Amino acid sequence: MRRLWALLFATLLVSPAWGQEYFPLNPGTKKHFQATVNQNTSVGGQSAMSVTAHFRNTEEVIGQAKVYDKPAVLVRTTRVDSIPGRSTDESKHTQLIENYYQARPQGIFLLANFNLPADTGQKPDSTRYEPTLQVLKLPADSGAKWIIGTMKMQGILVGLTGQVLGREDVETPGGSYKNCLKTKSSSTSVSGGIQGASGLSMNVTGGEFSSISWYAPGVGLVKQDVNTRFVLSSPNLPPGMSAELSFQQNLALTKVQTALKEEKKTVPKK
Repeated sequence: MRRLWALLFATLLVSPAWGQEYFPLNPGTKKHFQATVNQNTSVGGQSAMSVTAHFRNTEEVIGQAKVYDKPAVLVRTTRVDSIPGRSTDESKHTQLIENYYQARPQGIFLLANFNLPADTGQKPDSTRYEPTLQVLKLPADSGAKWIIGTMKMQGILVGLTGQVLGREDVETPGGSYKNCLKTKSSSTSVSGGIQGASGLSMNVTGGEFSSISWYAPGVGLVKQDVNTRFVLSSPNLPPGMSAELSFQQNLALTKVQTALKEEKKTVPKK
């Protein structure tokens, strides 16, 4: 289930100027995040499983690349899980995620991603987005709305729209960030199916996805809160009974490193 977690050569160049304020794609930049995920599964209205996991992300802008013969900027994320009873040696990562972005005058677009689990026993997974996902709209005027596209989460398809909510100051473990761009992603449709750890196939019959993101000027994403709920059905369940899978993720920036220097804001000790 962890993979639920996890963008014209000549005429269209991957310009670092477009989106640079709120979604900088400067090669060599590394951003470190910490996150907590609460996942709950219920069957017939009764809780069946509840898991809390913590993980650390290191997101690095590798630089210009090509994916499916299109120019893009490769951003590689290394994710290390921290689950009770499990080692989290930094030399081992549970997931390596490669996202290929393209900056255009209209905004930031995601062309494809590759999910490469390292020590989970899962098979590599790749997704090509046609049409591409519009992650961020430019200009990012307050109240602006746009169609993001259909996001793929394993076998689940989620249609998304985006909206700019305004500007807001944000506190993170990495420090304070002023005048952050605040956006919301909301689902318009949910469909598809998933296969559980036991091999049980389940169809998605409903649900919702929402995400609030904060982007600091010159830094990019610094905080994100995600809430998701999927309603599942299966012939293996009693007639009329359904299951629900929900998770809440809270992600926050802890440190930024650039190719020239490292930024780490001092946080007063409590």
